[in-house]
Amino acid sequence: MGFSLMKKMDICLISDDNYVEYMATLIVSVLKNSCKDDKFHFHVIDTGIKSDSKEKLIDLKNIKDFEISFYISPNIEKYKKWAKEFKEETHLWWKWHYSILTKLDIPFIFKDLDNILFLDSDMIVLTQLNKFYEIDMSDYYIATIQGDKKCLSWISENSPFFNWMNEIGCEKREYVGTGLFFINLKLIRDKYGLENYQRDIDICFNKYKNTIFTEEHIFLYVFKKFIAYIDYNANICLEWRDEEQPFNERDIKIMHFKPLSKKHNYELNDGYNKFWEYFSETMFFKENYFKYMNIFAYNASKMERNKIIEAINKIVDIIVYPIPFRKVRHSIRNKINDILN
Repeated sequence: MGFSLMKKMDICLISDDNYVEYMATLIVSVLKNSCKDDKFHFHVIDTGIKSDSKEKLIDLKNIKDFEISFYISPNIEKYKKWAKEFKEETHLWWKWHYSILTKLDIPFIFKDLDNILFLDSDMIVLTQLNKFYEIDMSDYYIATIQGDKKCLSWISENSPFFNWMNEIGCEKREYVGTGLFFINLKLIRDKYGLENYQRDIDICFNKYKNTIFTEEHIFLYVFKKFIAYIDYNANICLEWRDEEQPFNERDIKIMHFKPLSKKHNYELNDGYNKFWEYFSETMFFKENYFKYMNIFAYNASKMERNKIIEAINKIVDIIVYPIPFRKVRHSIRNKINDILN
């Protein structure tokens, strides 16, 4: 299902008012990395965006014109119930918000579109997106990135989830990442059928809710062998980065992270700086300049300090290593740590 001529790109996003600042930044990054003739329609599944926040999103048309529409998930009440049931399961170590389950409603909401690209709202795009619309999707319901070893390290062999994947006929490497995926809406309607799609979603949840815990698992169950795996260096969490390779030498096209929080440590690099460059063009930033500059300064100074401490600790290791007495080594380390603190 490739295109010889570029058409309008339909992009689906999901957000509430807690994530709308990230979504605004994502939109800026898409616009800034597009060609002159690229046209975009952002389709937002609204899980609680305030009206003034929507106005700030519309204001981004000053950067480049685009269309934007807002939708309500038809099954939102059911997904709230499902999310509650997931959270009540004692085996869970992730507690996802119900809004992630609204991704399952994309085929129901966009019945007039042939395909759509979905992006998690807490991403930034550093490349043109038109290549996603050139994928041959003739025989596939969705195209998504394939998890790398670090991404899939949580799936241990012989764990209940690993055994579940085997039960439904999937290998570990076939895990579906739905932070970014391209979905063939027309094929789902024409070949799968929306009634069958809805039936299988419900079957998966009701039968396996004690093992699965997010929408990715339901997508894996319903689409199984009709998934195309692509690699555009996308959906990169900075916590999973290759420590041996400097960030600026990595060919990362789409990044997934949350630098507006003081809870995360991020490497001070081009990606981090790009986020702030894009975010600074939103009204969210412009109307709360001091608030966000404080967050930026906090994270930047923290990262710089951590780099300094890391370097000093390496030097200390060299200094204390030859000392034969353990107590003396610890005493020297403690004195240096006291100075740093």
